[in-house]
Amino acid sequence: MEETRERYTYQYYLKYSTSPKKYLDEALEVYTLESENLSFINQVAYCYYYCNDFFNALDFVLKGLNLSEHHKKFEEYYYTLSLAGDIYRKLGISESSIYYYMIRASKAQEL
Repeated sequence: MEETRERYTYQYYLKYSTSPKKYLDEALEVYTLESENLSFINQVAYCYYYCNDFFNALDFVLKGLNLSEHHKKFEEYYYTLSLAGDIYRKLGISESSIYYYMIRASKAQEL
């Protein structure tokens, strides 16, 4: 499972860190078609994150976290929690960052 997480994170990193502005418009367009899909919400959030637009990234992460349980797949939810922690860390809000990292850790132990 850990190898899958690392590969998945690296895949997001490769795609969105190299040219996030290029993918942002595409991700937003797909998001408008499927706004209840956590994968698309995460894609938009990662694009904003790599554009250093942390407030917009946080907006999408919180949308993803507020989805009902039947819209959340474990892998995507794990990365949403991880990204929430990363964003709060970048914003200097360590209490919230730790909170989301701890939830992520507890979800990972459930497997």
